[in-house]
Amino acid sequence: MIRIVLVDDHELVRTGFRHILAREADFEIVGEGASGEDGIALARRLQPDVLLMDLHLPGISGLEAATRIHQHDPDCKVIALTGHNESPFPRKFIEAGAAGYV
Repeated sequence: MIRIVLVDDHELVRTGFRHILAREADFEIVGEGASGEDGIALARRLQPDVLLMDLHLPGISGLEAATRIHQHDPDCKVIALTGHNESPFPRKFIEAGAAGYV
């Protein structure tokens, strides 16, 4: 079972991803948050295998949250959820320790 945390400040986005991922037998959504701070706290508390996170979040950005999560738990695969594919976002996110972006 792959344990997943969703972090996006738009509830509709989280709901959509939750419904898509729930169709897969090997995925389990173990937590959801709406800010970078939520992402960091959930990653530490729940120790998910994957954390899907928006780059643009209130408070701590997804980029900063990914950096902190990777420093605390390098085994957690952080993947960005973003509509931005232009430089420097994808490159900076990968440099911060993220596994990739969608």
